Amino acid sequence: MSIIAYNKLFSYTDIAKKAIPDTPDTPDEPTTPDTPDEPTTPDEPDTPDEPDTPDEPTTPDEPDTPDTPDAPDTPDDSTGATVTNQWNAVSAILTGTETNKVTVRNDAASGTKVEEDVLKDIFHTLKETGKEVTFSFEDENGNNAYSWTFQGNDINNPDAHISDFKVESNAKVEEVEEAVTATGTDTEHETIHFSHHGDLPGTATVTTKVELPDQKVYFYYYNPVTRFLELVSSDVVIQDGYATFQIEHCSDYILSTKELTTTKAVEPKTETPEIVVTPETQAESADAALTAVETSDETNRIGFAAACMMAGAALLFLGIKKVKTT
Repeated sequence: MSIIAYNKLFSYTDIAKKAIPDTPDTPDEPTTPDTPDEPTTPDEPDTPDEPDTPDEPTTPDEPDTPDTPDAPDTPDDSTGATVTNQWNAVSAILTGTETNKVTVRNDAASGTKVEEDVLKDIFHTLKETGKEVTFSFEDENGNNAYSWTFQGNDINNPDAHISDFKVESNAKVEEVEEAVTATGTDTEHETIHFSHHGDLPGTATVTTKVELPDQKVYFYYYNPVTRFLELVSSDVVIQDGYATFQIEHCSDYILSTKELTTTKAVEPKTETPEIVVTPETQAESADAALTAVETSDETNRIGFAAACMMAGAALLFLGIKKVKTT
């Protein structure tokens, strides 16, 4: 073998050796991990202490009763009058203060009647002091609906009780309307109706809201006995929607724009003619009565008794008449 051939063979052998890799090393077996420790059981928590029982609450002291505040000063109105809404305070105000006027102001809807004893006390005190008291009643809007004013010097019957202070303007009273119609006068009029009927403790100046326009009007009283309209005043003035007039007793009144003829509203009653008895007619009546008794049926006891009664009455009547004629 030539050197060249040998060298080639050697070369091929080396190449072959270099082409085959070495067998890799066998890796180490993995190690088994350590078994973790068993977890420890936690300690039981401490039982909390029982809370302390709170003390029983103490009953607080009763609060002190506050002092009664002083009564506020009673305000004066635009006329200088002392104003109150307490009826039973009027007499004390009249006697205990220097004010000459007291106004009692109340809501008409809340009541217009006052206890009799309270009113008597007011009017007696008013008469003694000679001062002035106004009873004012307001409507739902707070405006004056009507008022009554009394002067102490005009009080002549302080015990007269006013049962109700209510005043109704533009009232519809059938008897009054008939009386106005009977006058035959075409007039604008308005009836003023008072809930109280009867005498007043003294002259009252009444101011009431009306529907007639502002002007001077006639003022009439309707007499329920005679059914006449009686003129009270011909110069009552309506101003700013209010009429003011004076009365001494309460009934129904008329405000009229025209003068009315005071004429009865009903036909006059037919009078029974007087029977004149003479001695002759007296004897005839007595004979007739006795004859009626004598001829009455004895079997009819009721008729007999009635006849006797008639005869006795006739004799008594004729005897009285005879005495008067002699």
